[in-house]
Amino acid sequence: MTYDAIPSLVALVFKVVLFGFAFRFHARNKITRLFLVLLVLLSFQNIVEFFGFIHFARHGLDDTIMRLGYIYFAIGIAFFAVILHLSLRLSVDDSGQLEPILPWLYLPVLPLEYLLLFTHRLVAGFRLFEGYTVLRIAGPFYFLFEAYVPLYLIATVVYLVYGARSGRQSALRRTRNRLWLLALSPFVLINLYLVIANHFGLAKISSTVYLPLAVTFFLIVTAYATHQYRLFDIEFFIPWSKLRSRKTAFYARIQAMIGEFAELHSVKDAVSRMAETLGCPVALIGASKGVLAMSAVSAASDFPEDALQPLRQIVIADEAADRYPVLHAAMRQHGVAAIVPFHAASESAAGWLLLGDPFSSHVYTARDFRVVEQLFDRLADGLLDHFVDLRRQLAATQRESRARGQRLAELEKELTSLRRENQGLRGEHERWVLSQAQTLATEGSRVIPEDAAAGRRTLDEVLAEVEARLIEQALQQCRGNKSETARLLGLRPNTLHYRLQRHGLAVQKRDERDSDHS
Repeated sequence: MTYDAIPSLVALVFKVVLFGFAFRFHARNKITRLFLVLLVLLSFQNIVEFFGFIHFARHGLDDTIMRLGYIYFAIGIAFFAVILHLSLRLSVDDSGQLEPILPWLYLPVLPLEYLLLFTHRLVAGFRLFEGYTVLRIAGPFYFLFEAYVPLYLIATVVYLVYGARSGRQSALRRTRNRLWLLALSPFVLINLYLVIANHFGLAKISSTVYLPLAVTFFLIVTAYATHQYRLFDIEFFIPWSKLRSRKTAFYARIQAMIGEFAELHSVKDAVSRMAETLGCPVALIGASKGVLAMSAVSAASDFPEDALQPLRQIVIADEAADRYPVLHAAMRQHGVAAIVPFHAASESAAGWLLLGDPFSSHVYTARDFRVVEQLFDRLADGLLDHFVDLRRQLAATQRESRARGQRLAELEKELTSLRRENQGLRGEHERWVLSQAQTLATEGSRVIPEDAAAGRRTLDEVLAEVEARLIEQALQQCRGNKSETARLLGLRPNTLHYRLQRHGLAVQKRDERDSDHS
């Protein structure tokens, strides 16, 4: 194998690795599909280069080398159109107005391919160049190719610059455009040099040796920029850039807030402080608890909770567009740029932090996410401590409630016992009253005096005398115990005392006791 084939072989190996990287990325969109087309075209071009150098080393400049040269040029013509197509996708919002323009990008490709493959008017043939490779022999219409390549490359760069500086683009799209510009710069410079130098006969290098290295660098950077969402921003690494100043201040605010968490007295204070630090509305939703805290009135408070339940890791709206289209639509509808789950597997401490759209204008690079994830971890710990305290308070309340329940049960038992005793006393009273009534009925002549029967006394006087006899009999039955006598008669002790004094029974009993002692 000739040494001149090594650059194309190295480039081909890198492309195989990039194929594996691209296919591992499950989400597919228009940009990733165009990148695969680009990768296929450049892989075929490397294969043509590799086998062309091997054949050239063995057989020299023959018809096979001529055919491989035409194929190499044909792939290049298509490649420049795909590059411009990709730059438009990256730099212009896909609002539908781009679709009618895209077919016109490929309009020059068809006549150029026809002139190249079916006539000798674009490329008349090939000749030896520097002794180790070949160079095209320009046909009468080769100026079309010389105009086509610089025009498409300059247009590609212009659109990428527009996308990198446009305030209408999201921060992620601007970063992606800047990375594409970085990746494309060596490729553009080499191609412009080759077109201009070959036109004036000043070329000292060949595209078949140096271009594969520039293309490999381009593909590595663009594969990263196309398939990743958390990118590094090259402007941050420029010491005097405004972006670096803003990011440095932003990181300092986040670190300051992490240190302030211990001084915050409530979840609401933490959410409000986070909204101030991140520069976006913030809402904290708890599992089955609704909105726990919110920094400002926001549509995020109405975000469907059933869409939050399955989430176990942070979700960014731009990242969810391809893999979770339903969730992405809900996030766009409610103005949510990111969802951060906390302790999602816990029934008591689960929560989801919803961050408004301005969040993505501050947090979009890999470094940004590393810094803010420290903030989210600290908030998650604070929420867990908060819910642990709540659970402790709930446990203490439950213990107190159980103690009160046990005391209430004991009181209910005592009340039941008293009710049973009361019912027994009532029954005894009723039986005693019934027996006395029967006695009065059978011995009416003994209870009711003759003068009352004759009508010489009033009914009240007779009833008073009967009442006095009943009380006296009850006292005798209870052996003079007034409390038992009151219960037997169904009277209060005060009422019994009053009636004893009314009927003179207390005095009478005392006189009887005095006579007994004497």
